[in-house]
Amino acid sequence: MNESMFIHMDAVYNDTLDLNVFQREFHKKYRGLEIRPASDSRQYCLEWRAVSDRYAFSGMMDRRRVTFVIDCFQSENRERDLAEQILWFRSWFPQHASVICCDDSYCRVCEMKEEVDAEALRVFLS
Repeated sequence: MNESMFIHMDAVYNDTLDLNVFQREFHKKYRGLEIRPASDSRQYCLEWRAVSDRYAFSGMMDRRRVTFVIDCFQSENRERDLAEQILWFRSWFPQHASVICCDDSYCRVCEMKEEVDAEALRVFLS
């Protein structure tokens, strides 16, 4: 993946996202995941990277907990696996929240409505 992807909720702050629960569930989902406080703590609270036989990715969460950034994502089935990760990040926002997924230039935008599924995201990512 050459561009960063952003999963963003239109809100000032996400008070429903518990950082401890998020980190625990993220570790369960991805073997080899390293999570640490973000080096740019003014804008981000967490950053992570994971490397395994199946995938390699890195990303961050902003300090208001309304934006996930996927900086790099590689896997054998990139579109499928990336779509699944985007949907997983989306699940940390309230169900009826206004959420978008976009590239770093904001040229490609996908509204993350309730009916968006992995197949729709694969089409968006291709």
